[in-house]
Amino acid sequence: ASRDLRLRYVRDRAAVERDLNREVAERSYVFEANDARRKAAMKVDSGDLDGARVILKESRRKLEEAPVQSGQVRNELAETESYQSAIEGPMDDETKSLIQKGVKYKSYRTLQSK
Repeated sequence: ASRDLRLRYVRDRAAVERDLNREVAERSYVFEANDARRKAAMKVDSGDLDGARVILKESRRKLEEAPVQSGQVRNELAETESYQSAIEGPMDDETKSLIQKGVKYKSYRTLQSK
């Protein structure tokens, strides 16, 4: 009975550690994606669209290859793709301002929730 209890404890502990590692990895990808969009937004503000595209392309690649493909990670991928397509097309100043504010605000909120 004692051996069975130890085995169950080890299995339960392994399950907890696996879930915890998954959660940590998920949060890491979410924060990295938000930070990448923040940096890309700074590039867009300074007129460096090519630099922003490079940052977003790399972030997108990391999200697509992430071993954790949770709803949050897929949401970050969608956000990155949306921002990437927004800066591809022509934008008037008002649209650009709204998009930039939205990206920066979401990034700020996510990075503050550490």
